[in-house]
Amino acid sequence: MKDVMNAISSQSQSGSEPADRRGDSRLPMQALTCDSGLVQDLSEAGARLQTRRSWKEGRSRPFTLRGSAGEVTLTARCVWVVKDGLFKHTVGVHFENVSDEQRERIKALAATFNTHSLADGYQNAA
Repeated sequence: MKDVMNAISSQSQSGSEPADRRGDSRLPMQALTCDSGLVQDLSEAGARLQTRRSWKEGRSRPFTLRGSAGEVTLTARCVWVVKDGLFKHTVGVHFENVSDEQRERIKALAATFNTHSLADGYQNAA
């Protein structure tokens, strides 16, 4: 779990993908939800979502991440949208004005729902 907490706090070394411009490492998520759909990956700075409805690029709105580790409400600004099909969109959001308390809640949710952490837990349980 400590590795996950360090990963979400570290800076991305990649840079090969345009999404890496956000600077923070993105962690793949499993079963983490938000008020708009499913969270596919998460960093301290933003997230990639799978939603049924499109977001308008450039628009900010309240956004709540929910999980067994609690919930956190943030302001999220849509930075890009891809229509994947009928009622299926992938949305990239940037979190605005994140407080230290919100950042800690994001880290706790990331540690709980990170796919690598879940896989480790399954292996340790076997």
